[in-house]
Amino acid sequence: MSNLDQNHRLPFLEGGGEMGELTRHFDWATTPLGPAYQWPQSLRTSVSLLLTSKFPMLIWWGQELIQFYNDAYRPSLGQQG
Repeated sequence: MSNLDQNHRLPFLEGGGEMGELTRHFDWATTPLGPAYQWPQSLRTSVSLLLTSKFPMLIWWGQELIQFYNDAYRPSLGQQG
C-alpha cells in the first residue's frame, strides 16, 4: 500500500476541508517528517485539531519549520493562498 493510500486511512487526517484534502494527498514520505503514519502523537493531535478548527490556525513543526494551516488561515496568505 502506498503512503498516499495510507494517508486516507489515518483518522487524524479526516475532514478538514480543502487543506485536509491537500494534506491527505501529499506524499509526506518525501519530507523530513516521513510518512504520516510515523508522525509523533503530538503532531498527529495538533494536525487533527488544526484541520477541524473553524478558527485560523498555523503550526510550524520541527527544525525545518514545516507549515501546516487550515482553511480558515488560508485567506491571510493572500489571493493565491
